[in-house]
Amino acid sequence: MDHSFRNKYEKDLKNIWEQERVFDVLMYHRKNKTNDPRITLFRRLMNEDPRFRKYFEGLFMDAMNHRITPDFLNSRVKYYENTALSFGFFDMEYINRIRLFLDNRPAFIRKLMKKYFNSPESYHCIVKGPDNIEYEIDGYPTTSGYKGWYFKGSQISIKVNDDQKTVSHWLVNGKKIESFNNKLIYPVVTETIIKPVFKHS
Repeated sequence: MDHSFRNKYEKDLKNIWEQERVFDVLMYHRKNKTNDPRITLFRRLMNEDPRFRKYFEGLFMDAMNHRITPDFLNSRVKYYENTALSFGFFDMEYINRIRLFLDNRPAFIRKLMKKYFNSPESYHCIVKGPDNIEYEIDGYPTTSGYKGWYFKGSQISIKVNDDQKTVSHWLVNGKKIESFNNKLIYPVVTETIIKPVFKHS
């Protein structure tokens, strides 16, 4: 989320999470030649091939919702904080700057994708339920309280991973949606809250 999106031509440093970085490099080379064909190819695919742009948006959602999660980022920051302390370095101001960056950067990247690549608006999707419920969301194991961001029109896939529980139906923003084999595939088009309603045994 940092040097992958570097804008070395930015004169206004703004907030540390608002530097446009690689988006500028990709767009800057419209006016300046580059010897790196990857930049030209990526830019053309994003701007001219809707299927590739949708594929890339899917990779982005997958990474940010299930791989580069807040828990993962917090664990890495904590690791480096503990490493610094173990070497007797007690000035933690840089740790605060890192946390500030990581808290705000994902939303800014979504904003840049809309600005440069005409990506759709993105919406928050929350999956609720009892604390002991295990889900498979977009193919990843997770638990109740899941929060993710989805580009408008993209789908969230949810499955309850508990053979002892049967979903009667789902409530999506309060609206009843039928359940098939404890699964739900739903297009996210606005801020969304999803909750399973179970059959009583």
